[in-house]
Amino acid sequence: AMHPGVVPQYAEAEPMGTEEMEGFDWERERAEQKRILLPLRRPVSSLFMPESLVERFAMENQMLTARLQPEQRDFYRLPMTVDHERYHSLWPLPPEFDATPTTYAAQCYKVTSTKDGIHYVLRRVTGNHSEKYAAKAIAPWIRIHQLASGSHPNIVAVRTVFESQDFDEVKSLCLIYDYHPSAIPLAAEYQMGDAKSGMPLRGVVSEQILWSYLNQLVTALTTVHPQGLAVMNINPYRVLTQSHRLRVNFCGLSEAIQDVPRGMSVEELQFNDLKDMCRVLMSVACRCHVNDANAEKAAFEVMRQTYSEDLVGLIKLVLFTPHKKLPTAWEIQSSVWHRLVDELHNAYAHIDYLNNQLAKEHQNGRLFSLIAKLGFINERPEHRSNPKWSETGDRYLCKLLRDFIFHTVDESGRPQIDLGHVVSCLNKLDAASPEKTLLTSRNNDSLLIVSYKELNRCITSAFQELRDAANAEVKTNGPQHS
Repeated sequence: AMHPGVVPQYAEAEPMGTEEMEGFDWERERAEQKRILLPLRRPVSSLFMPESLVERFAMENQMLTARLQPEQRDFYRLPMTVDHERYHSLWPLPPEFDATPTTYAAQCYKVTSTKDGIHYVLRRVTGNHSEKYAAKAIAPWIRIHQLASGSHPNIVAVRTVFESQDFDEVKSLCLIYDYHPSAIPLAAEYQMGDAKSGMPLRGVVSEQILWSYLNQLVTALTTVHPQGLAVMNINPYRVLTQSHRLRVNFCGLSEAIQDVPRGMSVEELQFNDLKDMCRVLMSVACRCHVNDANAEKAAFEVMRQTYSEDLVGLIKLVLFTPHKKLPTAWEIQSSVWHRLVDELHNAYAHIDYLNNQLAKEHQNGRLFSLIAKLGFINERPEHRSNPKWSETGDRYLCKLLRDFIFHTVDESGRPQIDLGHVVSCLNKLDAASPEKTLLTSRNNDSLLIVSYKELNRCITSAFQELRDAANAEVKTNGPQHS
């Protein structure tokens, strides 16, 4: 006997006769189909992002959504909002985010903008600093990112600067930078120790990585130097890394607080940038902070014994050549153009990799849409005063389909947790495949052979009915305008 709520007329549904149902071994047929199709099925792991990306995005999301509890905010003595409520939800960043020794007191916080909802880094510098002077000083840095269509790929963008007395009514200068949650300083990534403790400390960094770092830092300098600017104080604490992607951090800060070395021309500061760049490479190679002449000599000797003549020769040229004979950033980039080809190849390969992962998530998003629609339809207690709405007509087929996809059991009655089966069925359903499948009621009284195309139509029709009812109620109960 058919279920009393089932409408027997379906365009592509084929109810089976009693003799056919009794004489056909459905369990054997399903087992045979599974035996044939299982070797052809893609591994479930290939349908989702790899764990490394999942963990990275989960960590980033955790950092983006981190909030201080009221008692924690009182402990840190932080305000609720900053700059006339333009930024809120302050979260102290760890000290290693910028552990560079400075002559001024500074703290870093993650903040959220009330204007666009985006998270930023607020760099607070205490003391008597002029907001007008600072705004003029960072204007060229803002222009660099505007020319780069929003932000330069190897420089953390500075967005604005303002004065604030929201922190215990102490006057502070606050600079707003882009926030990259999973990026950490090179010093933390490579666990750099003190150069006095000996080098190298742990392992050897591959030369390919060092060339990649050189290309990225030179790319940043070839953008900055033609604008008449210098980064100043490039070191392992000021360069952030994220999966070997480098970004120079806190650019424009020295100019904003007038912490520029006196008596030095812009050209000399730019030459210092090139030397600092090489010191960063040596610090990474030796896993210690190279910050004085003795450390330079020791690190250079280690590199000379470990790396190729091309890399060692370039570092020697930059570090030990007088300023007047030192090549510019453009000349250095031109001399390593063949290394840029490798960098471009790696970048394109990474783009292809991310596109493949994005395609997987796009497919999963479509499948989630189907699951959400089934969730709205199945087991709905009542609709339009009809308590049996979800058990009749097209909706009953949706229920049988849900059971077929998610509630299958084996011969012993044990639940079958087969993600491959779920994904395969949902893909056919989303594509409205003409392939047919057998749906059975829970008491096995009803057996229907229905195509995925017809099931897709049933879901679309039932969900559209719910949407029409929801929109009608909004219009009826909405605000009345005279």
